[in-house]
Amino acid sequence: MPLRKIWRGLGLAVLFAGGALLGAAIGWNGTQAALPTGPFLAADPATLNLGKVDATPEFPWQIKIQNVSDRAVRVVGLKTSCDCARANPQPIDLAAGQSATVDLRINLAISGSDGARTHTAPIAVRITPVIEGVVAPQAAWQLTGTIVAPCLLESNRIVFAGSQAILAGREPPPQSIRASLADGDIQLTAQPQHPGDVVEIVKLAEPPGAIEIAVRPDASRPLGWFTSEVKLVSRDAAGKDRGFVTFEIRGQVISPIPTYPQVVSLGTKPVGAAVEARILVACDQGQLIDASPQDDATEVHIERPSAAQAEVVVRFVVDRVGSGQRDVHLVYEFASGEVATASVPVWYSGEPVKTTAGAVP
Repeated sequence: MPLRKIWRGLGLAVLFAGGALLGAAIGWNGTQAALPTGPFLAADPATLNLGKVDATPEFPWQIKIQNVSDRAVRVVGLKTSCDCARANPQPIDLAAGQSATVDLRINLAISGSDGARTHTAPIAVRITPVIEGVVAPQAAWQLTGTIVAPCLLESNRIVFAGSQAILAGREPPPQSIRASLADGDIQLTAQPQHPGDVVEIVKLAEPPGAIEIAVRPDASRPLGWFTSEVKLVSRDAAGKDRGFVTFEIRGQVISPIPTYPQVVSLGTKPVGAAVEARILVACDQGQLIDASPQDDATEVHIERPSAAQAEVVVRFVVDRVGSGQRDVHLVYEFASGEVATASVPVWYSGEPVKTTAGAVP
């Protein structure tokens, strides 16, 4: 057979083979073959109904799903219609007809400070599965239920600042917030984050279910701003946990002695450096009796530039790398005869000494 005919035959064979592959990819009519669209998954309707559930920030729930297609699928995620629900991020491989459960965490917290005025609220979350290799959107499932809030707060924060700032070492007058209970059988227990904070719960006569929560923060905190939290745990008459709500305590602890500044910050200093800080004390309300350091390595003495003002001079040598603090203890007598004590912290941060070449010796 001539060589030209052999090459012509091979060319026709390749052409037909390529056409067969192309036809399988785009279809003989010239249109692109449709990608699989499903449906692939179905959810058990019983697991999509929460029923009545107590309000809680971390409510666990499981949805039962099944692969209703004739092919294996991998579920790589679940999209939810709100940030209140999140699913286990681990992929789930399902053979045809196989079932599995999906773990959810749902934020069901209700707070009166969020605008809620009733102890019940509906919840509806759309959940859409994401399947590996499937571009077409899948049908969403609707998770529904009714949230019951055993305790509703009128506010989620108490602030002790300004005229109600806390004087260090002195028990502050309490502040309170109002709340309401869903029914009279609920027992409320306060769990302050800071052990020294005192929280009292008082049931009011009217309206039914109304309570008052009084807070008295710990005045032995260091000077400056602080933030803490109180958890209110609800239980029924049988002792069953009904969830919890939280509110924030934010405040400022100030010195009862009129000093400026109330907290001294020297910034970053090299180790071995001799540093000095000055604390002004107003004497128009009384007089400064004494100022003493926390240790023998700190030098403290009082200067009195005028009758209306005293100045406490603090000197020490930076002795460590990293943050440090030296406290200066003051004793002040007011014109009324009352004697107050307070400590003023002196903050600093030590850094290693560098040579001229920039290396640490």
